[in-house]
Amino acid sequence: MWPKVRVGGYRQRRQRKAKPLRQVEPQSCNVAASKVEVASYPELMSKYGGTAGRRHMLSGVSRLLELYERSGKDVREVMIYGSFVSEKRTPRDIDVIFHAHEYFDLTPEQRSEENEIARAHKIDLIYATPPEKFYCDYIAFATKHGKAVRIPVSGRKHRARV
Repeated sequence: MWPKVRVGGYRQRRQRKAKPLRQVEPQSCNVAASKVEVASYPELMSKYGGTAGRRHMLSGVSRLLELYERSGKDVREVMIYGSFVSEKRTPRDIDVIFHAHEYFDLTPEQRSEENEIARAHKIDLIYATPPEKFYCDYIAFATKHGKAVRIPVSGRKHRARV
């Protein structure tokens, strides 16, 4: 069974407050290391931001992180997967999973801004606060048809890393 998550900024399911996550590496999830790449935001931009459309999509991810930071929400890491991290020259969208330390909800104004950013930057987003046993499920989901890129986000000052 998949963990409870909010998908695309439109639906929400209730979830108990999760314990803080310990770091689990993809290798411990029986996922080949070649399927999960760890990169900083500048590395991701230089490797996958080759066109204006791709750079526009990546800037949306940064805008969402800034929104979450302004809202006082603590995102642990971002995982980008799907056609965006493939060799496809013009992907239709960017698929993103935001891993948070604990469940958080946004005000209606913040939710509206989140949806606006997601639509404007063609972001399909999932953000979740999985118990650590579900971490491997997210890794498996993100790498099912290709590779994924993890961007660690450290503390509230993500701009230094993103």
